[in-house]
Amino acid sequence: MNRAPGRRRDLWFDNYANAILRREAEDISNLQHVTELPVIPRMLTARSSGELNVADLARDTNIPQRTLTPYLELLQTLYLTQNIPAWTTNLSKRVVSRPKVSLLDAGLAARLMNVSSKGASLDANPNLAGGLVET
Repeated sequence: MNRAPGRRRDLWFDNYANAILRREAEDISNLQHVTELPVIPRMLTARSSGELNVADLARDTNIPQRTLTPYLELLQTLYLTQNIPAWTTNLSKRVVSRPKVSLLDAGLAARLMNVSSKGASLDANPNLAGGLVET
């Protein structure tokens, strides 16, 4: 039997994400448009371990900023993301007022970014590795 490498892992992560983002989210939340939820972790993955700018995220996901905040809280409740509080100042005395956001599962983050086990996508875009390693 000849199987594509990583195909079972990809299917497992797809099913895992679907189960959490669809079934679990509907069970524990009273949000009306839970169907919009799966796009948010994909966008957060691209920003993994970076500052969370909710206005930029709202623009990129086409979800109003006021609507997006409860979705972000739901992702934390589902233990998919974690907000790392902002420091008041950094070494250069610049005020940093936004928290960082990180996906807690690096495997899921890699799948959402379509990073393969062969590393070809990391070779093509080495900037992807930084967020994954920091995650």
